[in-house]
Amino acid sequence: HDSFNSVNSKPVRKWVDVGQLDSLFARHGSLIDNSKAFLDLTSLGFDKVLGGGKMRGAISIKISQFSASAKHKIESAGGEVFSNEDPTK
Repeated sequence: HDSFNSVNSKPVRKWVDVGQLDSLFARHGSLIDNSKAFLDLTSLGFDKVLGGGKMRGAISIKISQFSASAKHKIESAGGEVFSNEDPTK
């Protein structure tokens, strides 16, 4: 698993599970483009999204690191994962 042993990887200090994204969006999310739900986890201090839990809504997120299962769950719910670019610009 290169992503865990990489010399270039940043330490994960704060993470969130997919199952917590709906409640985080309710408090900190915004709508962009054509009413697309967006949540910037990087600006909230999170380093990584993990795949625990389930999502109810389609939320596009910005985060620097994510597990494969988290990305799959977010995309299956209709959302997107932005790791470097800012979709609001």
